[in-house]
Amino acid sequence: MKKIIVVAFFIIAILSGCDKEEVLPQWIGAGSIVKAVELADEFSILLDNGDQLFPSKIVENNNFKDEDRVVVYYSITDKIDDNSLNVDIFNIVDILTKDVLQLTESIQDSIGNDPIYINENNIWIANNHLNFDFIYYGGYSIHYINLVKLFEDTHTEDGKLILEFRHNANNDFSNILMSGIVSFRLESLRIADEDSVDILVRILGYEDEILEWEGSYTFNNPLKTEDEVSPSVKLNKSPSVYLR
Repeated sequence: MKKIIVVAFFIIAILSGCDKEEVLPQWIGAGSIVKAVELADEFSILLDNGDQLFPSKIVENNNFKDEDRVVVYYSITDKIDDNSLNVDIFNIVDILTKDVLQLTESIQDSIGNDPIYINENNIWIANNHLNFDFIYYGGYSIHYINLVKLFEDTHTEDGKLILEFRHNANNDFSNILMSGIVSFRLESLRIADEDSVDILVRILGYEDEILEWEGSYTFNNPLKTEDEVSPSVKLNKSPSVYLR
């Protein structure tokens, strides 16, 4: 009987060791879909840190379009080169993606000016988008999130274009802590005969403090950002479904 127990324990130990070797580290990152043929199932994902992910298995009948913004959960199965990786994908979630709005009298009230929490380390420029990973209080209503240019494209004294992050909570309850991710297309900020545009973003916090974040959008190098963008650090949550 003792021999049987010892043998059984030995087999279980071997199987457990095999399982550990097969489990690959899982990563999470933000990026953009890359599709050579729009109607085809094949695609890759260009992460905001410059890595390009190639799925090991085709995601059949997907509705992704070229340049769609997504959060991807994956494991690396093979390294093609320094910036190209074969991966197993566990989940892909759409990121709310919007254009930068021009503030006008007609949308002044509906655009809202409710507080929101954003850590300056969770703001980054990549893939022609300005991205925010944020936290807010809500309950049951859909919240509106926007980035706006002020009247007459207001600039700072040193020439930075002023943008404001706007949040309309739609008079929702504030009993649940929620999170969200949003990407804003920056192509509309391009200036003729210029290589880049410097921006300053103002964000109203929950204690009436104003966070000011400064960055630069380089037109001919869309992946360039002032900070390194890490797929495991920049994003630690899934986008909320209660945003628009």
